[in-house]
Amino acid sequence: MWGSHPVLDDFVRTAKTVNSMADKVHNYASRPDKGFAFLWAHVNSDRKACIPPAQASTAYWLAADCIKLRYVLKIFFDEGLFNQDPNAPRPRFLLFVHWPLILWYVELFLSNIGVEFEVIRSSMTDMERTAAASRFVDPKLNVKILLTTFACGAQGLNLHTTCSRVIIIEPALNLSTVFQGAHRVHRMGQKERQKIWILFGEHTVSRWIEANSARKAMPQVASDISHYLQPLIESGRKRREAAGQADSIQAEDELINIETTKHMCAILGQRRSRLHMGELTDLGYDDSLNVMETKNKRKATSDDSKRDSKKPNTTSSLAVINVSFPFPLYLSVRCQWISYC
Repeated sequence: MWGSHPVLDDFVRTAKTVNSMADKVHNYASRPDKGFAFLWAHVNSDRKACIPPAQASTAYWLAADCIKLRYVLKIFFDEGLFNQDPNAPRPRFLLFVHWPLILWYVELFLSNIGVEFEVIRSSMTDMERTAAASRFVDPKLNVKILLTTFACGAQGLNLHTTCSRVIIIEPALNLSTVFQGAHRVHRMGQKERQKIWILFGEHTVSRWIEANSARKAMPQVASDISHYLQPLIESGRKRREAAGQADSIQAEDELINIETTKHMCAILGQRRSRLHMGELTDLGYDDSLNVMETKNKRKATSDDSKRDSKKPNTTSSLAVINVSFPFPLYLSVRCQWISYC
């Protein structure tokens, strides 16, 4: 579970249990250092080592083994959060995680990069959550980031008047939760173009989570696009009738599955379906090899026909950013982001 967060993996192993530590997170996060000394004491085996003396070095230490945090920081820079021009607009960001310990770890990182942020966690009362959300949307304040979990923030937050960026750091256990998170900014009254980044850890348990979520969401997505599927089904029936073939329920089911999968990938900005990534024994590694083999064959075919084709490559209306890092396999991350008009 903590494969993409090696520091937290060491923390959980040292602390023996997750629950007892999660119960203490709120108390330590209320300290001036957000509990960094507590984390340092549990993960640093060298008792003579000194805690990083400055915020920048602390942030570097936290993100050194966490590729997702480094990419979150890149998003902040690219979107102008650290723009030095006082008149330049600085967007607000809504950050979603799933696990409380990940929430605490991201909070530690944000507190050391020089940005104002608010946190909504499960231990807060309804009044405290409302107050945190109010500070985030207040245009008079300089709060640019709201960090929360899917359970706390996927419902009940109306941020479309002030926020247009969402970063999903961890996969939700079901896609409806992802859609609810996106709807915090994607609704009537929104005046800016919205961007949603979904960070995906290759060859981690994220593969299994997203595959399981995709399987559970298939019936609902198929129902939502029934107006699109019905003409295709009727067209298939007519073709089979013209060819003298009997109606095939299997053919119709296959058509529905293919078109529903395409639609789901388009919604989530995915290059390929997650449905084949649910094998826990390899977390989709064989699927990746098959995809690479297919890409190599396509590249060879493309090279052979390049002289005859001058047409530019066409891309989907949904912008997809695939990020590859020269790090060990378990740290490689892909990031997709969805642009709504």
